[in-house]
Amino acid sequence: MARRRCSLCEQAVYGYRDHLRSFHRLTADEVQFITALDRSGDGRKGTDCPICNEKMPVSLAAHLRSKHSLEGLALNVALSAAKRTRTLSLLDTFRGTGPTDTDEHPSTSGLDTGDRRIATPTQVSSKSATDAPLLTNVPPKGRLILPSRFKDTFVGKSIAEFASYHLRANPTAKDIVNGKQRESHAVRFLIHCAPKLCAYSDVSFVNHRKVRSWLEQLTSLGYADTSIKMLLYDAKAYMGYLSAFKPNSAGLTAKEFERIKLSFTKANRDIARNITGHRQRFKRFKLGIIPPCDHFRIFLAKAVKTIPRLLAKETPLRHSTMNLLQGFLMGTIAVISGHRSVVITNMLVEELENVEMLDSGCIIYVRTHKTNAAFGDAPVALSPKEISWLNCLVQAYEVKPRYVFETRGRQIRRPNTMLRAAWRRARLNGPIGFNLIRTAVSNQISSLPLDQRTNITTAMCHDPATAQRFYRDGLTGSQLLEARMNRLSALDSSRT
Repeated sequence: MARRRCSLCEQAVYGYRDHLRSFHRLTADEVQFITALDRSGDGRKGTDCPICNEKMPVSLAAHLRSKHSLEGLALNVALSAAKRTRTLSLLDTFRGTGPTDTDEHPSTSGLDTGDRRIATPTQVSSKSATDAPLLTNVPPKGRLILPSRFKDTFVGKSIAEFASYHLRANPTAKDIVNGKQRESHAVRFLIHCAPKLCAYSDVSFVNHRKVRSWLEQLTSLGYADTSIKMLLYDAKAYMGYLSAFKPNSAGLTAKEFERIKLSFTKANRDIARNITGHRQRFKRFKLGIIPPCDHFRIFLAKAVKTIPRLLAKETPLRHSTMNLLQGFLMGTIAVISGHRSVVITNMLVEELENVEMLDSGCIIYVRTHKTNAAFGDAPVALSPKEISWLNCLVQAYEVKPRYVFETRGRQIRRPNTMLRAAWRRARLNGPIGFNLIRTAVSNQISSLPLDQRTNITTAMCHDPATAQRFYRDGLTGSQLLEARMNRLSALDSSRT
């Protein structure tokens, strides 16, 4: 399943309709209206210029090029902003609310943006140059902004060196993706500080006031507090790298570097108080959509019947058949073990061949995964029948693979797509993903005795403290009501 860019918030999301319903809280009719609008292209027709608000009888792109001299990234950002404003206006008309005369567009309320204010083009462009750059200089959300346009400048070279410095000696694919993300975050900060980045031979344009204005801009654009935290962290790390390795060529003094560092620290403190609440709200949302235990039992029963039938087909298997087979196998391992998807997709054929055979089952030890520094090899406990399924899967490939789970000769990159296909084949509805399965396992074992909980969390390479922060719910509703009664009882007992 490919990602699609949302017309309301500019995020690249999987499950566009589900995103409109859950995140923007649109009704079924409104979701149908937005998707029909995207297909027809009406959201781009009759669009006003986001900079001068001039009515567009001709192409908006031609107007932005000729009158405002926009090209490349700035042009794309302006077109996206104009389309979004037009889409929100049409949505208001569809609802029957009509446009308002207030500064904030009616559809940028909490109803459409998940309680996160998003600045309209007029609001952003009306700021002075010292506060923040114009909207046309704001990179769109959800995209990697890499320094390829100015790779021969000091900024481009220093960002590339910064990214390579943080890479391990033998980086995994995930490490490389994280490195690109770090580069993108640093470039976003620099573009905020100096929209015409190519014109500078150092970073003397950065100062401590720009850190605060960037925080204000990110908040106004609707970034979540956790996303802002990572943006600030990577931008601060880049400035720290310059301070340590390129202090003479960066164009900043030691005191200026220190002021910038203190400003980043203060910005992180400003958003820290909101992050805990954000995590709790997201955790409650996630706990509200995890599948019930009956769904997992149905899925396992369907997998036991479907996997042998798919393996019995004549090889080479069709691509769709192979995807379905792998979805059932990966889903079965995840439901049984509670492991992250990276443990399953990083499982090597060599590790399968070196499986440890015991009287009551088999153990595969996966070396490469997210928490191998804390837990070492990730143990995957399977039955002999499940091991035979994996061996048959490896034999079904046309060429002997390196990984147990591959597609078109490469390691699987999007295992959730295959899992969802298997989930639907089992006639189960609702969202599903490896992270949801792990969350469900963490909550289902919360009622077990402590020694059993510790045994399971250790086997799934899960720190109990991390599970409590990100996966398990706090006090239930009945426990909170019980706390209320206990408090009232304490009042009554204090009278005597």
